[in-house]
Amino acid sequence: MSTFRTTDADQTKAIGKKVLYDPTLSLKAKGLIAFALTQPDAADITLKYIQNHNKDGASAIRSAIEELQEAGYVKMMEMRDAHNNYLGKKFAYSDDPSLIENVEQVIIPK
Repeated sequence: MSTFRTTDADQTKAIGKKVLYDPTLSLKAKGLIAFALTQPDAADITLKYIQNHNKDGASAIRSAIEELQEAGYVKMMEMRDAHNNYLGKKFAYSDDPSLIENVEQVIIPK
């Protein structure tokens, strides 16, 4: 089999192989994490965002997110302002669970 890849730097992003070769994850979960990790850094990757860019429904996306949460690749974090006021929740995505395992909240400066 031959493999053809783009070499355009604007269209490529590196993802750690660990998550893609994790035998405990379904192909659906691997696809979702690959999608999330290749989005622009400023993207707010919510359930709605994922739905708007894929044909899968909310239920399928939720189950993939839950699978990734159980494996440690996705974490739900609280957002707070500099005065510790609650602003909502966000997902954190990583190809290495150790990078986000101890993160509980994100402080948004004013």
